Amino acid sequence: NARNPVWLNLLGVAIAEIAEELDRLGASADAESLRNDPNLSPTRLWGRSARLAPKSASPLYNLSRFNIWRQQFARAGGYLRNAATLLEDFGGDALFAPSLTFPIWTENVQALDRTLVFHLNERAFEAVSDAERQSKRAALMLWRARELLGDLAHHERKPDEAYAHYHRAADAAPHLATEAMRKSIELGESKGDASWVIASLERLVEANPLDLPHRERLKELYAEEGRSDDELDETVRLLTKAVPNRATFNRAPIERL
Repeated sequence: NARNPVWLNLLGVAIAEIAEELDRLGASADAESLRNDPNLSPTRLWGRSARLAPKSASPLYNLSRFNIWRQQFARAGGYLRNAATLLEDFGGDALFAPSLTFPIWTENVQALDRTLVFHLNERAFEAVSDAERQSKRAALMLWRARELLGDLAHHERKPDEAYAHYHRAADAAPHLATEAMRKSIELGESKGDASWVIASLERLVEANPLDLPHRERLKELYAEEGRSDDELDETVRLLTKAVPNRATFNRAPIERL
C-alpha cells in the first residue's frame, strides 16, 4: 500500500480530517504533530501519491484544498491549475476511483465541498459504463477546481481572471455552477459591465428553471438595452403566479474562501 497512489490519497484525506477533529477537541498540539509526521503528514502522503500517479488530479486537488485551509493561496493556486489541466487533458483517467476529497467532515466545511463529494459518489453513475462514470466525475472535480481558482483570483483582486474561471466552471458542470454564476454576476455589477451580468444571468436561469428573481433581473437588463424575449416574459409571468411567496427564492450568502 505504500506505493499505491489511490490508497495514499485516501489516507491523506483521513489523516487531515483526524487532525481537524483533534483541533476541535482542543488537542492542537497532537493535531500539529500529526500534520507534520514524516510518514503520516497529509501533504507528504498526497505528494507521494502525485509522484506515483503524475497524470492524476486527485492528490493535487487535495493538496490545493489543504493549502487553502492553511491560507497559503499562491501554492494552492499552483496545485489547482495543475489539477484542472490534467482533468481537461485526460478526463476520467485523471481521477482516482474511489476518490475522496478534503475537506468533507470538518466542522467548517463549505456546502460546495459537500456537494462535490456527494456527486462524486452519486448512485446515478452506477447505471453507466466505467469510462462514462469516470468522465462525469472528472467534470465534477473540474467544476469545483475552476470555481476555487475563481475565488483565488477574486481574493487577489483579478476580476477578469475570476470571471473566466467561474464560466469555465459552468462549462464543466452547468447544473452545479449556480454559485459560480452568482459570483460572476457580482463581479460584473462591481465592474459596471452589463455584458458580464447578462451572460452570467443567462447561464444561471438556464441551469435553474425556477429562479424567478434572476429572470426578473435579466428582463430588466434586456429592457435597458432595448431587447425583448417573449419566452422569458412568459416564464416570469407563470413563476410569479405559481410562487406568490417571495421568501421561497431566498438564497444563502455566497460562499468564498
